[in-house]
Amino acid sequence: MKRTLLVSLLLIFVAGPAQAALIGLTLEEPLISYDSGGTTSYDAATDTFTVDASSFGVLVGGAPWQIDNGTFDISILVDDTGSLVGGVPGDDLSITGDVEIVSLGLDLSGVLLTGEILDFGFEDQQGVSDSFDFLFAATGGAFVAEGLISTGLVGVELTSENSSFGGSFAVNFGGEAKGTAGAVIPEPSGFIVFGIGAMVVGGAAVTRRRAA
Repeated sequence: MKRTLLVSLLLIFVAGPAQAALIGLTLEEPLISYDSGGTTSYDAATDTFTVDASSFGVLVGGAPWQIDNGTFDISILVDDTGSLVGGVPGDDLSITGDVEIVSLGLDLSGVLLTGEILDFGFEDQQGVSDSFDFLFAATGGAFVAEGLISTGLVGVELTSENSSFGGSFAVNFGGEAKGTAGAVIPEPSGFIVFGIGAMVVGGAAVTRRRAA
């Protein structure tokens, strides 16, 4: 209940009017790559925007490490004006897989990173590829537990090739999915987002401890 309240407060502060522009994130390590074999889809009837792809690698300490059995999933709600409505029941962002980061002595398996949506941007490239980006509050997973997401914020950049998106969320569209996810260092004007995001992470952690 407390986690739901905190996420709701986040959306009140962050979710704004429709924007026909990308958020413009700066991603930092760990940088997680997901492949072009994935899919992007939007259902105008349910306002559901989804990404279903495979995570295949992560850059840590300037070195690439392979992710085996990786999955990469996003599910959020965006209305027909392109405004972020919020998240869905469960995790809005989920990245899983098996990865050994030898330089840090880590052998991680299962859920690597989860998050709750904070912001969403898009840009119709008026071609066969379109761009989307997402900002999440990190809420769990091995990368959070090991301190790899130091800011508590995760950004995702998405390129959707062979996209049918024409700039309108009043109709269904789809395409492929590839891109990068990573930690986000907030700009000074974004400190309020970081602060509230930390509350969500803390609230989620308390909820998990009490449930244990």
